[in-house]
Amino acid sequence: MSTFTHVVGFGLVTSAVIALSAVALSLQFSVSNIPNFAHGEFLTLGMYGALVTQRLTDNIFVDALGGAAVTAVAAWAINRGIIEPFNRRGAKVTVLFVITIALSLMIQNGLIVFFGGTTQSLVVPSYAVNQVGPFLFTAADEVVMVVAVVIMVALHLVLRYTKFGKAQRAVADSRELASVTGINMPRVVALTWLMAGAIAGLAGVVIAFQGGTFNPLTGYTFLLVTFAAAVAGGLGRPYGAMVGALILGLATEVSGGYLAASYKMVIAVGILVLVLLVKPSGLFGAKEQAAI
Repeated sequence: MSTFTHVVGFGLVTSAVIALSAVALSLQFSVSNIPNFAHGEFLTLGMYGALVTQRLTDNIFVDALGGAAVTAVAAWAINRGIIEPFNRRGAKVTVLFVITIALSLMIQNGLIVFFGGTTQSLVVPSYAVNQVGPFLFTAADEVVMVVAVVIMVALHLVLRYTKFGKAQRAVADSRELASVTGINMPRVVALTWLMAGAIAGLAGVVIAFQGGTFNPLTGYTFLLVTFAAAVAGGLGRPYGAMVGALILGLATEVSGGYLAASYKMVIAVGILVLVLLVKPSGLFGAKEQAAI
């Protein structure tokens, strides 16, 4: 197997992980219009939620659901108790952005208080390597990609073919008009944060499984690549985030096959800068249209 084929396989797995995180961020931004700097901590909460669940059960799928559930509830509570009250008082986006930074620091330190700052790990079964076409994947890699695809398809069906999805798109287009037409805007926003939190938590669990170890800062270190994928695709556009994740995942892993691994983040930032120079609103961004 050639080096190129090998790193492309890695890139597909990385793209799936980035897509879960970036789609969650874009989904939340689409209805709130707030760049959530605490999104990295949502990933970390998923990791620790899975860790606590694993102490009660040895089923990795139940562990993943536990991580997703913990983050979903945390995201819902943060929106309900902090973000929306400030929104109703007419707080500026910059103020809300600073609030999310404060939340990021609070969650990090809260995790350090309860779990300590030492490295934690999730017990993951060892898997044999399988050849799929020209690529080599472990069973864990295949599960990650399948889960990402299932989540993306499910999200597409919700956004396009359900009453709740139509309400989400209406709120993303204009909160005021959505409220005038009878849509329960606070409920839609709250449920969207819940959904985005669940996806972010699942992304965090996947990162922990892939990396093997994690600590209270692990999610934060993944924040830049998440924003890069979301912004490159058009912030607030889940479909664009999927494409941005695919581009970013392939580019970073392919470059990592020929350059030092330390350049991966440089490549990610370079792609973001290039996209914004060519199309400031992102590949699929357009101010005149609804975000989702």
